[in-house]
Amino acid sequence: MNILELKSVTKTYNIGSEKPVYALKGIDFAAKSGESIAIQGVSGSGKSTLLNIIGCLDSLTSGEYYLDGEKVQFSNNKHIAKIRNKKIGFVLQNFGLLNDRYVSDNIALPLLLGNISIGKADKLALSAAKSAGIDQLYDKKVKKLSGGEMQRVAIARAIVTDPEIILADEPTGSLDKATGRQIVEMLVQMAQSGKTVIIVTHDDSVAEMCSRRFYIEDGQIREVI
Repeated sequence: MNILELKSVTKTYNIGSEKPVYALKGIDFAAKSGESIAIQGVSGSGKSTLLNIIGCLDSLTSGEYYLDGEKVQFSNNKHIAKIRNKKIGFVLQNFGLLNDRYVSDNIALPLLLGNISIGKADKLALSAAKSAGIDQLYDKKVKKLSGGEMQRVAIARAIVTDPEIILADEPTGSLDKATGRQIVEMLVQMAQSGKTVIIVTHDDSVAEMCSRRFYIEDGQIREVI
């Protein structure tokens, strides 16, 4: 069974203007648990738009999105917020961390936003830090870390709520090649343990590490076999 499925999804910006932008054009896409999926395409092809819709950060214009067999209701803000907090973890190119706060604070943030007690959040955050191999950095401030260490903090934060899906937008873009490979290996291992991992990347070597590979061009998607 597919963990997520998009059916005939379109996304249009500037609707009603003289120059509407057709970012996605009838996208059909599905993913199962345990898959690591790379999405590639030139800038402006629609790959980040697709990732944002899967992550419920942006709504679709038409079509349908199913998550765990349930239709996603983009008009229901509480429903969308619950999905983002419980079912999806995000890893960003620029890390998206609070640099003046401790590693522990950054990892625990999604839990605290979900009204988990501070004590329980700390235990879960430390467990996520261990999974990401950074428990020794738990009490350090983020601004004192290297780029690779920051991305590991971002991954720990992404997995702390035990989400079914991990979305990574150019996760190696700010890292050197060796460190980037380590980060992708970690994400692929998470897929092998049962998560669904979707990575937007320009890097062919990153895409080749994934179990499936897609290419977006002009708002349309095809699988690379």
